Amino acid sequence: MAQKEIAIADLTSQILAIYEKLGYSQGMTAKIKKVYEKLNLYCAKSGKLTYSKELIEQFQRDVYGAEPNSAKLDGSIKRAIHMVYDYVLFGTVLRKTAKKREVKPQFVETVEMYLDELRQRHLSELTISKHQLSLLRFTDYLHSQNINSPSEITVEYLNGYIKTSISRYSNKVIYFEIGVLRKYLSLIWENGKHTLNLSDKITQMSRQSIDNRIPSAFAKDEVEKMLSTVERDSPVGKRDYAILLLVARLGLRASDVRNLSFDNIDWDKNMVRFIQVKTKELLELPLIPEVGWALIDYIQNSRPITDTKELFVKMHPPHTPLVHFNSIVLKHLRLAKIPLKSHKHHGLHSLRHSLATRLLEEGTELHVIQEVLGHLSCETTADYLSVNIPHLKLCALEVPL
Repeated sequence: MAQKEIAIADLTSQILAIYEKLGYSQGMTAKIKKVYEKLNLYCAKSGKLTYSKELIEQFQRDVYGAEPNSAKLDGSIKRAIHMVYDYVLFGTVLRKTAKKREVKPQFVETVEMYLDELRQRHLSELTISKHQLSLLRFTDYLHSQNINSPSEITVEYLNGYIKTSISRYSNKVIYFEIGVLRKYLSLIWENGKHTLNLSDKITQMSRQSIDNRIPSAFAKDEVEKMLSTVERDSPVGKRDYAILLLVARLGLRASDVRNLSFDNIDWDKNMVRFIQVKTKELLELPLIPEVGWALIDYIQNSRPITDTKELFVKMHPPHTPLVHFNSIVLKHLRLAKIPLKSHKHHGLHSLRHSLATRLLEEGTELHVIQEVLGHLSCETTADYLSVNIPHLKLCALEVPL
């Protein structure tokens, strides 16, 4: 859609009409409507009735007291704002989530061909599911643009998808998404589903742009301050404290915390032992007293009675496994008044990075850190050298006068 003058009232009305057709829940739809009601009221009071990006950004500052894309903004607010940008630029509203993700019929054959190749290479189910999700997003976009066959894909649609759906991600995710796109486009050309090899039209990202990223890490005193804010007298606090310690002290990945069960804890030998979700490799770690007592406190005094095998569950019935952890970290970072803007990431994984950085600063050898974190390669662990400023200063060369 060309960026011409358009009334905010008309814009939000058109977006909502499309959004409701996508079948989102009444609760989420109500949240989006509330944002647009505030936006229209803001425009009426300010006398600025037509769309501009500057207007939308100022609306976020004045009404919500936060900069655009700030961590202070609720997810529904960000979603409502992003839909405005997408609709103005491309005349569409992209589906972000769905209860049941299914490939549109016109793309089923080629997507299955792609996934079959991954299976033949004996890649893990986790890796295959990531590729599948990437293709779901891409084909959903194509469907929203009325593309009825892989043969109808053009460079213009590829550019539109990259701008609306990929550009907001981190370099690491963009690198992966671009890779999936290129492989899919090559496959449909090789199998006669398209007359052109459009993969050549997508610029490859430099691997260096991924490898040189600096992992997010909190200082030791920040981690301790955050842990001190947990209300360990409450059932939720006991659970959250055990989760945070497993990552901050032992360096577990979120996926492994999510899958942790009673069978993975050897109380007699004070060990945590499990097959890692990401690498499929066995990892054994000592269950240090601080973590062990936190787990005991949670299990004996907090965990609901349930047949769920996973250790960490929701406190409200039906006590299903807990799958999202980042809000726990964010909550306690805010309680500790630790500035979020100084850290690129502030999810559970940032505590894992913080542990690695602290171990490195304490002089722990890289291969030991590799074993603790469960990395298959020291190259992955070496990323943490980039945040070890004191050690980097030792390597600095004197600048000649």
